[in-house]
Amino acid sequence: MKRIFSFIVLVLVGGFAFMSFADDNQIKELKVAAERGDDVAQTNLGLYYEMGYGVKKNPDKAIYWWEKAAEQGNVVAQFNLGNCYYSGKGVKKNLKKAVYWWEKAANGGYVMSQYYLASCYENGEGVERDISKAKYWYKKAAEKGDSEAKKALEKLK
Repeated sequence: MKRIFSFIVLVLVGGFAFMSFADDNQIKELKVAAERGDDVAQTNLGLYYEMGYGVKKNPDKAIYWWEKAAEQGNVVAQFNLGNCYYSGKGVKKNLKKAVYWWEKAANGGYVMSQYYLASCYENGEGVERDISKAKYWYKKAAEKGDSEAKKALEKLK
């Protein structure tokens, strides 16, 4: 899944400009909001811990905060957890768990999860190969403008 790694690079580069300027007060406020149960703050704090912006890099804490947010239905956190389980970053690699989290995010309308989930069904990664489900998820992503999903869908026709 070349796309996962391209996205991670994009987040690293794009996120750096935003997150590298977080000061101690912003981090404290983010932690307070996350501890209060704010799923967006939890997702962002997870990203801060993953990247080491304003806090010491800590994959365990990143996973912890993403799980909290994902349980509340935050599709970005669900997507991030799927990526972690797919790559084995911060957790033991587990394709079934990657599919589990990507499916939750895909059902929530998260386009990249729809694409990754389709790819898993197409290639039998973490699930039994199922071309009809692959087509379904590629179509969902393509309908939202994902050009890679459009290409993949055309290839399966």
